[in-house]
Amino acid sequence: MSDMYGWTVITRSAADPGACFEELDDVLKDLASLDRLGTLATIVLSPFLQGWNLQQHGLRLKSAFDMFAQYTPNILSVLGMPSVDVDGQWSWPLRHIRRQYWKLTYSSYPTGSARYLRWGSGKKLCHGGDSVSGSRIYRSSALRELLQGVDRQAGASWLVNLDLEAHKRGFGRSTFLCTHGMFPEEDYLPHADLTAELATRYEVEAAIFDASVGLRTNCAFSSRGPDFVNELISRSFLVAPWCFRRVLRDSWQKLARWWHGLATDHYIVASDGTGLALFRNLHELIPWDTDIDARFFAKFDTAANLNDFVDNSSRISVELKDLGFTCTSILDYSARGAGIHVALTYDDEQMRGGPVLAELDIVIQGHMPKARFPLATKLAGVSVRLSQDLQDLLVRKYSAPWKQNKMDQSLVCLDPSHNACVPNCTIVGADETPDCEFPDRFVEIDFFEQS
Repeated sequence: MSDMYGWTVITRSAADPGACFEELDDVLKDLASLDRLGTLATIVLSPFLQGWNLQQHGLRLKSAFDMFAQYTPNILSVLGMPSVDVDGQWSWPLRHIRRQYWKLTYSSYPTGSARYLRWGSGKKLCHGGDSVSGSRIYRSSALRELLQGVDRQAGASWLVNLDLEAHKRGFGRSTFLCTHGMFPEEDYLPHADLTAELATRYEVEAAIFDASVGLRTNCAFSSRGPDFVNELISRSFLVAPWCFRRVLRDSWQKLARWWHGLATDHYIVASDGTGLALFRNLHELIPWDTDIDARFFAKFDTAANLNDFVDNSSRISVELKDLGFTCTSILDYSARGAGIHVALTYDDEQMRGGPVLAELDIVIQGHMPKARFPLATKLAGVSVRLSQDLQDLLVRKYSAPWKQNKMDQSLVCLDPSHNACVPNCTIVGADETPDCEFPDRFVEIDFFEQS
């Protein structure tokens, strides 16, 4: 190949494809530092390449390579081709990347591509999108820039790192899948993982690289604790990190199941910020909320009393501990008719990159007839009771239609470069009906764009 086309060909071997990516990183960064990347473009062949025949593939690869001389850097920076695996399965590896609200998805385009070239040979051959095949050709100037944001790591996540860096730096509009030929290779995305490097660099805690593989998580930010999350939200006005929101919801559902299971006359009323979620989305807690506020009522005596929480050896305390809850504060206001105030933390040690902690403020009170709360609904998977009076209280206290943070300020993102910005709910000019909503449901914990 070197003799035929005047190319410099560098090969490396490793024990497995994962280690090959570390070799690729080393070689490319060495070449970049010595200013020895290709004069015009650089071909990067994936370690998942499953066969290579110079006579069969070389001429077509050369034809694709020559495209970079035809187009300027702002038009063409990255070029891939369709792929076929060892079983003869052909694929169209042109994907849309979405990185938002601490989540990442790769998905296929509804009609195959997002853009096209208006002139030249690429007009008939090239389809634009955010990411292409594992083997790809980079304009060398673009690759040199991208490598500055790529971490040395084993496995297909290295290619994901290149994809996300290109997406972040605006190369998506100059990325094309062209039909000069086919790469005989296995798709890299099913092998990708959400590594600590990717999670931290791109502020992502949940990713779907390939729908058949499912969700990958890494709680690099949520594991820093509730205080960090509170500071993040109050300082920048962001949606809370994904893992934190999931653990907060899990704690709410788990504690509710425990309470309902203690006695048939037990019920729950959501209060304060958790109650305000009734006007936001019954399937979710508020995306920028950071704790649970609720009243755990009983028609008669509660099955858990003050002593049960004070005594660490009581059945109630042991059950809560086994579920992952720790009691951090107990205040007895029962003499004033206000019940027992219990502050809890929930510790999920199973989350990757964890543990992740959530905080709950619960009021426990008996002899509260259900007739005071005759209505029922489900909030974030928990059956709750409510009433007209509760609705009126929440509306008066929080001006329910006005979406605000805990400092009673209208939502507005103070870090526009962050992927987890809340909507801008500030009033502009004389607008009497300002818009204030996320553009779609992607902000929901379990909603992912999947191909």
